[in-house]
Amino acid sequence: MFSEMILPEFDQEMANTRKTLERAPEARFDWKPHEKSTSLGGLATHLANIPSWAVYTFTQDELDIAPPGAPPFRIEEAKTRDEVLEAFDKNVAAARAALTDAGDAAWQEPWSLLRGGNKIMTLPRAAVMRGFV
Repeated sequence: MFSEMILPEFDQEMANTRKTLERAPEARFDWKPHEKSTSLGGLATHLANIPSWAVYTFTQDELDIAPPGAPPFRIEEAKTRDEVLEAFDKNVAAARAALTDAGDAAWQEPWSLLRGGNKIMTLPRAAVMRGFV
């Protein structure tokens, strides 16, 4: 089963990502390397939420990050390292469950990312997992 092959890699990546998040200096969450950059807290929040994309990938055929007539997909920025780690752990558990439940055929089915109803990309779910999650 494809899920069984990818789970060890997923677990290793998630463990390494958690180590990185654990080391993010909370006192510097508002730091930006440039005025146009995302803050360190925003980047940590983004990193903590990447595993949630595995759930979208295997429970939906597509995701519109700015659906017409609705607010864009947005995650509230975490204010503390504990908030980041709590979100990350929750997202990893949900992602792992989605991967475990995915049958081999699901990994080859197409998945699309949209913005404002327009397709940005369509790839097999396996490619989405390996390239984006």
